[in-house]
Amino acid sequence: MDQSFSTHCTYIICCLVIAINLVYFIIITIKLFIQYQRRPATGYNHKMTDESNETTTTGSSRITTSTSKTGLERLAQLYPHVTEDTPLPSKWNSKEKAPPLALQQNNLAVTYKGPGKSHKDAASVRSDHPIPSLTGIYYYEVKIISKGRDGFMGIGLSTSEVNLNRLPGWDKGSYGYHGDDGHSFCSSGSGITYGPTFTTGDFVGCCVNFLENSCFYTLNGYNIGTSFKDIP
Repeated sequence: MDQSFSTHCTYIICCLVIAINLVYFIIITIKLFIQYQRRPATGYNHKMTDESNETTTTGSSRITTSTSKTGLERLAQLYPHVTEDTPLPSKWNSKEKAPPLALQQNNLAVTYKGPGKSHKDAASVRSDHPIPSLTGIYYYEVKIISKGRDGFMGIGLSTSEVNLNRLPGWDKGSYGYHGDDGHSFCSSGSGITYGPTFTTGDFVGCCVNFLENSCFYTLNGYNIGTSFKDIP
């Protein structure tokens, strides 16, 4: 793969004075919001044994989140370079979006208000912070509130240099999973068959694995399979 992500970084972005890959969430069109509630990526229930656990149930999926000191200590051991002060993506960036998009709910929701008649009307928004590669593995989800008229939407990853008037995956340095045809796009306008289409009410997740330089998506909690390999 000849494309490469931007490798410059400053302590202002990551609280680290070392070079890391800058990978941004990128999302296109209609109306979506970040879903913080983690859903199982393999289709079965997650269980944790730490004390002081907080548990919620959604449908048939049981989500358990540890709030114990032991759990925090374990995270500190696994990710020694990632602290509470490390900026992580938490909402959409009002300064990094195409004009047809409007942000609501404290920048957690985005609505497309353009004509949507052709690919020239595409619009993207990036997250407020890049994903630090030192996290090792990073996962996020969005919920499709409305697919709009044609369901032309994409979810994925990109560098900060990618044009915001394009769907994720179309241009060099971006990767995307599109809802209208279920295809995955890897820095190219030609997609390949990947997974199901997605629509109103669906939860779509994206996981980037910096340890293996790969990426996979989930649909309503189920792992669709590896979409990209050799991500720089």
